[in-house]
Amino acid sequence: MTLKHSNDTYGHVKGDSCLKVISNELKQLVNRPTDMFCRYGGEEFIYVLGNTTSKQATEFALRFIKL
Repeated sequence: MTLKHSNDTYGHVKGDSCLKVISNELKQLVNRPTDMFCRYGGEEFIYVLGNTTSKQATEFALRFIKL
């Protein structure tokens, strides 16, 4: 279900609550001072991995997709 569909079905308050829950869970992955997590668009989030090698980024991505 997309955020738009959720907002259309359950209202924007529920959609915002859902985004907050997701955001709080994803923020738990931020554990280095060089990293940054933020909302990029309507239902998109980005995670910036500062000072990270390709190998480290790959390891992070593999951990991330297992959630």
